[in-house]
Amino acid sequence: MNAASRMDLGVRDAAGAVVVIDVAGFLDASTVARLDETIKKLVAEGRSRILINFAELQYISSSGVGLFMGSLSEIRASNGELKLASMPAKVRKVFDLLGFSELVSIFDSEALALEDFAGPPAEADAEPAFPMQVSCGGCGTGYSAPKVGM
Repeated sequence: MNAASRMDLGVRDAAGAVVVIDVAGFLDASTVARLDETIKKLVAEGRSRILINFAELQYISSSGVGLFMGSLSEIRASNGELKLASMPAKVRKVFDLLGFSELVSIFDSEALALEDFAGPPAEADAEPAFPMQVSCGGCGTGYSAPKVGM
């Protein structure tokens, strides 16, 4: 990984017109724009069956989580699907605490996520309502999450 970028991205095609984005390093305010541009470009190209592989992700900030909230809306608006896979335990905990795991499918491995893509498409009517009310699983503090990226 380039020390200056703090994040590496890899984009590759998988079976069933699925695009896998491998994210390594740190997904934070200084790197989130690169991933956002990658996702927007794929969706604009009509490649909206997207799997994010977090196997090499070391850290995610609120900016990174916010990106996925906005991206989920864009991807679903294009009749696509977003799935997340191979999250390190500390990253998965962030998604669980914020309630994001209620909105998107998260898999323990890339292989399991790709199997799920092979099944029937997810329901498009699962668009989250914004602002979304979420609470911290640790302390119970409530938060209002605005729609991001629109």
